[in-house]
Amino acid sequence: MLRDKRLYIEKIKTPRAPVRLAEGLQDNPLDPRALERGWQALERFGKRLRGFEAARVRAVATSAVCQARNASTFLVGAKARLGFPIGERIKLLQEEIAAKLNEQTNRTLFTLTMVTVLALPINIIAGFFGMNVGGVPLAGDPHGFWVLVALVALVATFTVLAGRWAFRKRGDY
Repeated sequence: MLRDKRLYIEKIKTPRAPVRLAEGLQDNPLDPRALERGWQALERFGKRLRGFEAARVRAVATSAVCQARNASTFLVGAKARLGFPIGERIKLLQEEIAAKLNEQTNRTLFTLTMVTVLALPINIIAGFFGMNVGGVPLAGDPHGFWVLVALVALVATFTVLAGRWAFRKRGDY
């Protein structure tokens, strides 16, 4: 149990009750014995939570409750025994977790896309000048190698600056 003291959270107690809700979940409904164990644990916690404001109590369900066909049965019994509304909060927690996973996936995809886009110009130059055919630009020019080095340095500088700009704009760099 935690208590919010303005800017920090104070840990009061850490009550634990092994419930094993997922036991017997293969065919999808929660087992009646697991339901009863969960309700008994919530009843004990509910007694300890008397006096707390309902808005400050957070009940978190495991994925077993979220996946079970009879989750609503468990939540109705849990609300009655705990004394606090929990069904709405569980749905909000599921949505919050899904949103965080979505955001993390989007950030990863952005990074991979930026690396791919930033590597494209130098790969095109390397592929163009790496061909073993006649008529390659600057092949007969005595200063062709240095012109090519300058071109690659210019593209590399642009790539580094564009990468820093892209990642700094997102706050990742």
